[in-house]
Amino acid sequence: MAFKPLLVLAGGSGYLGRLLRKQLGQEYRFLILGRAAALETESGEDYLQWPASPALLSEHLEGCLAVINLAGKSVDCRYTETNKKAILESRIRTTCFLGESIALCKRPPQVWINSSSATVYPDSETAQTELSPTPGDTFSERVCLEWEAEAERFLLPETRKIILRTGLVMGHDGGAFPVLKRLARLGLGGSYGNGDQYMSILHETDFVRAVDFLVRNRCFSTYNLCIPQPIRNRDFMAQMRKGIPTATGLSLNKPILELGARILRSETELMLKSRCVIPQRLLNEGFQFRYENGPAVLKALLPHYFQSEVKSSRSCNTGNFSRASCKAL
Repeated sequence: MAFKPLLVLAGGSGYLGRLLRKQLGQEYRFLILGRAAALETESGEDYLQWPASPALLSEHLEGCLAVINLAGKSVDCRYTETNKKAILESRIRTTCFLGESIALCKRPPQVWINSSSATVYPDSETAQTELSPTPGDTFSERVCLEWEAEAERFLLPETRKIILRTGLVMGHDGGAFPVLKRLARLGLGGSYGNGDQYMSILHETDFVRAVDFLVRNRCFSTYNLCIPQPIRNRDFMAQMRKGIPTATGLSLNKPILELGARILRSETELMLKSRCVIPQRLLNEGFQFRYENGPAVLKALLPHYFQSEVKSSRSCNTGNFSRASCKAL
């Protein structure tokens, strides 16, 4: 049997962790870190409940190819003081534990990928790259900055450290897409708020491909991960309706969204904040997105979606950014 490098996944039982395990299982072995006493695993996977100390975890990290941290309480909740504390502390504690564990290794991991989010950037309709300001004006933005700072404080000369600012990953088995599809089928497939806000989304296959790219290549520091051509909410919802025969386009204004968010125990920021984020560094380093705009993502996810019915969405005037315009930013 050919040797497979080991990837250690913190938070590997969640949606994104399951994606990596499913799509990269032929290339890597996995050690999944979790809080539960046990987890059902597949061939080529092992499970480890979080040890009591970084020293105990470091034994399992010796010589592994990469540590990928996806752990943290879901932000799809009401921002009560209790939840805000749990959201922040779950990210800081896990990142600190991993950093201390890696620092204790005699043969440390070659790569450490620590999650962040594209929501680190302020609400804006202006294209934002990795060089754009991150003032941290809101709770979610401050969480991202503190999360990133916790990873950055560890000096690990033998480990390539990567901060991954990921947009909304779209797939059938988790994330935002199943919710949006269900709402569209219930008649709520119109724009949210005024519909002007940009969505920085990503097909789940490109999430996996990008993580693999970052592990395999000499990449380090901060990367945005989302489609190169952000799309306005109204355009995304209109195009999604074309792929769902029963969908209708009733729009939801901000007061209705706020009421719905309270009922669903969520926050309107998840739907109304404009994320106009560009994965500039990935593009510069040669990563090629398989699904680089909203129509391509939706065509892949919706079997009734036909590209011939969708107008070209490469113009900045329709809410998307061409690769040429990205490089000019």
